[in-house]
Formats: sequence, structure tokens, C-alpha cells
Amino acid sequence: MTPPTLPALHVELTTPQTVDGRRAPFQSLWLLVRLAYAHRLSPEQPLVRLADLRGAVSDASTQRMMISRAFRDWQNWGVQAGWGEQRDREPRFLNADKRSQGPFWLTPEDAARVVCLVEGRIADDTDVRAFLGIAAPESSTDNSAEANASALSGPAPGTPNPAFWHAFLTARHAMREGRLLHALSTGTIASDTERGGALLALRHAGDAADNDFQRALVTLGEAMAARRLGDSTRASALLSQLRAHRRQRHVLGNDYLAAMERIVTAWCAYDRRDLDLAAGLLARLADAEPGRSLLRYHPQIRFEWNNLSALIERARLLYADADGIALEARAHAAQRIVAQFETALAAALESQASDAVQQVAANLGMTRWLLRDVLGNAVHADGTVDAVRWLAMSEWQALRNGGPLQSAWNAIALMRIAGAAQRRAAAIGVERHRADAHSRRCATAGRSNRRGTPSR
Repeated sequence: MTPPTLPALHVELTTPQTVDGRRAPFQSLWLLVRLAYAHRLSPEQPLVRLADLRGAVSDASTQRMMISRAFRDWQNWGVQAGWGEQRDREPRFLNADKRSQGPFWLTPEDAARVVCLVEGRIADDTDVRAFLGIAAPESSTDNSAEANASALSGPAPGTPNPAFWHAFLTARHAMREGRLLHALSTGTIASDTERGGALLALRHAGDAADNDFQRALVTLGEAMAARRLGDSTRASALLSQLRAHRRQRHVLGNDYLAAMERIVTAWCAYDRRDLDLAAGLLARLADAEPGRSLLRYHPQIRFEWNNLSALIERARLLYADADGIALEARAHAAQRIVAQFETALAAALESQASDAVQQVAANLGMTRWLLRDVLGNAVHADGTVDAVRWLAMSEWQALRNGGPLQSAWNAIALMRIAGAAQRRAAAIGVERHRADAHSRRCATAGRSNRRGTPSR
């Protein structure tokens, strides 16, 4: 017995928008029409991604709420939309927890049900595009089956895409300067993307992306930015999205993306102080191919791996009970940590990444100071001079890199070192004062005893 054919869904595009004659929320109706139009353009890949929605009917802060409302409305209209890269799955069996991550799609049956109207007549593609606020695909025709949703903006797949690369490189530069949310200092001729900081530039890059590799780079960049902003939940969700994207599609640069995904995941674990998980993730990356080869031949991967590994081992050494570890063992561990930071520094220089040089120099400075009890030399036993030299090198590198501001972390580190030195000097002064007072009391007592003792 064949299942009954579902009735058509008549969607009026003009104000007030309706579905089958009943008033409908604009955002839910807009997204339904967007999904149906994507299916018309490309029945084989009818995906609508989050980047396609940004700035259209919601912003980043309200996007999740808008998507949840749309799915509730669609259910009332008898429409089952799916999400995720696996379009062969039946929508009712998908994991709703990942629904807001997209991408979204309609089954062929539901896409065929959507009939768009303009004042009661059947809408053509020009009407639909005018309602959605999108441009016509370049060199598109009614029988171009290869057209897809991502062709609505930007060059066709396989051709250079300067809009994407300009936005993505702007985001990279902003992240290197620490401008994640907004620019603190830009010239009057700076573009909106450059004034907005890394997150806005990544959003523009996502809008301009026209292939899976570019979209994967944007997702990785957003995950790294979220982690640096302290939003590990958002970072983990983006990394899961990147992992699913890589596994379900053949993405250019998959090995590099997989390695960076694991490294950023390890960073998230380190931020939570789950040192065992972070170390385990890095160990698994280095123990098997292709991670082993990437670690050997890719300077950025080698820098990231050694820098984070050294930070993990430094944290373990600092958190460990000092009385339970022999001084010689602590000294050897500290020397291994410094050597690993120096390996990271060499990799940063090899990759010509000035921000990486700045980071590892600062890490070396703090390591020399935090482990000064076991790393001191004969001349400067407390390690403070070496620490300040490394931090000064990091700050010099930041200024040489053309950054608009000095490094806040270097300033914090120097204030921490100065505060400790001040407390130490104060403690020494107190001890000297106590010693002097004790000496004076002893001298006074001695003179009193001599005056009170009868002569023989």
C-alpha cells in the first residue's frame, strides 16, 4: 500500500505572509522558502547552512531561538525538515541537540509540497529571490542541475574567491593581534570587516565560502576564537561540527584540519584543567599517521603540539606536591619543559609566524620564573632576570609585528613578577628589622648585666 500523498502547502509571500491562508511568523516562513528554493536549485545538495542565514532574518545572538521557533511552526504545518550532513537519515530520528548547528534541508516530498504565491498567483524564481533578498546565481538557467545554494553569492566553485580569502586573512590577522570581538584601533579607511575584529571577519568569510574546505577553515577559526574567549561549550560544539563535516565529505586539507581539531580540543581540556585528557589527545596525535608526519614536517602543527605539551607538563609540575618529588627529578622535568618550549620556538621561527614567536617567548619567560627554584643559575639564582628578558623579547616581537597595542598578558606577567619581588623585598626588610631589633635588645641586656654585676 503506497503512502497517501501529502497536500500542497500554499505559502503567500506578500504581506501579511500566510501558510494555507493562516498568518505565519515571517522568520519561520522565510526559512521554509529558503530550504525549498535550495532544493529547487540543487536537488542533490539542497543544504542551507548557518552562514546562509546570518544577517538575513536574524543575528548570531537570536539565531538559535529563530531555528527552534521555525521547527515548531513547521511541525504545526506538517513539514518535516532535516539537519546535518547525512540527508539519507529520516528527520524524526535525528539528534535534536545538534539541530541548531545545521545545515538544514527538506526531503524531496516536503520540498515539492511548498507552493509559493504572490498575491494568489504562482511565484516564479524572480519573485522567490526578491522575497528572500538574494541575488540570482551567475550564469544560471532553469535546467542547470549543477547550480547549488552556495552559488548564490561569490564565484563559482573551483574558481578563485578573493572575497573569502580577504575576509579569512583579515580574521587571521585580527586573531594574531588579539582583536576577537572588535577592533580597538583602525584607520579611517578600514573596511567594516577590518573594524569588526576576528569574529565578524569570520562571519563574512563564512558568507563568501563556496566549498567545503573554506567552510571547514571558518569553522576551525570560530572554534579557536570561542576557546580564546573562554566559551569552551561553543568551541566544543564547533569542533564536533567540523569533525562531522570532515568525516562525511572529502575535504581538501583533511589531515591538517584533523590535527588542528585535536589540538584545539586538547586546548579546551587544558583550559578546564583536565590535564590527562589534554595530554592523551596530543599523545594520540603523535603516535599514529598522519599526525606523526605532520608533527615532523608541518611547522605550525609542531609549534602548537610542543607549546601546549610544555604548558601541560608545566602545570603538572606546579600542581604536584613538591615534597613528594626529589629536587633532582624536578630539575630534570623543568629542563625538559624548557627544551620543549625551545622546540616550539624553533618551529614558530620556521613557519615565520611572528605571533607564535611572541607566544612561546612569553611562555618561556613565565616558565623561567615559575620554576625558578629548580632552573636558577649561579649568577641569578631566582630566574627573574631571564624571565624578564624573555617577556621583553615577546613584547618587542609584538611591537615589531605591527600590533596596535602591547600584549596585555606580558604586562600581567611582569606585574606578577614585580609583585612577588616587592613582597620578597618587604619580607626581607621585615626579617632584617626583626634581626636588628633582636640585636639591639641583646646589646641592651648585655650592658645592663655589666652595670648590675659587682666587681671582684
